[in-house]
Amino acid sequence: MVVFAGVTCHNALMRPLASRFRSAALCLAGYGLVGLVLTIGVAWGIAAFLPFSQAFGLTPETSFPRAWQPAGDVAARGFVVRRLGRTNWQIYSSGQLPDGWVTNVSQRGFPVPALESVAIYDGRVRKLTSNPVMHGIPIPGDWPKHWMIENECYTPHLPLRPVWYGLAIDTVVWGAAAFMVARVVGGVRAFGRQRRGRCRVCAYELGGLGMCPGCGIEAGAAIAGSDGGP
Repeated sequence: MVVFAGVTCHNALMRPLASRFRSAALCLAGYGLVGLVLTIGVAWGIAAFLPFSQAFGLTPETSFPRAWQPAGDVAARGFVVRRLGRTNWQIYSSGQLPDGWVTNVSQRGFPVPALESVAIYDGRVRKLTSNPVMHGIPIPGDWPKHWMIENECYTPHLPLRPVWYGLAIDTVVWGAAAFMVARVVGGVRAFGRQRRGRCRVCAYELGGLGMCPGCGIEAGAAIAGSDGGP
């Protein structure tokens, strides 16, 4: 998908100037979609294959989003653990379980967390109060688990809730990476076409013609544009 989007974008941007703005908008949307798909894939891969080990350092925290707390109560204490691509939170109410509540939050993504799963267990009603979107998709029981504090084992989930700033950053980073890969592939393909006497843009057999009959681009312009064009 990345290579196809890159080659299509590369060819589109070699067209006359009048159509380049529309082509640029389509390319931006295409690479944005590719970046989003890669961002979700990376976050899910980290959640599935890089669980926390039992031994890690804890950092106390005192400020938490309201969505991580049940209605009618506020957080009393909490801890956060940050590793590359992974951030885990555990937040407690003032009351102790089973009459209080606890929230486990797992944020995943690279270079910054982009998705999160939130599991809120409310001891006052003896059940999870987080909805399925907050909770995420459970990973099968035989899959590796990660450990939270106080010897509580929490089965990991594939996160579904977006961490908006992280989702935006990761989408741009992975979209840009996909663009660079596609540009390299497109450049190699264009160079090979030129060596075989074909148009670098559409691969039409030029036979020494100054302008490509297939796409209407001058051979010299096509060569210059393919080497250094946007």
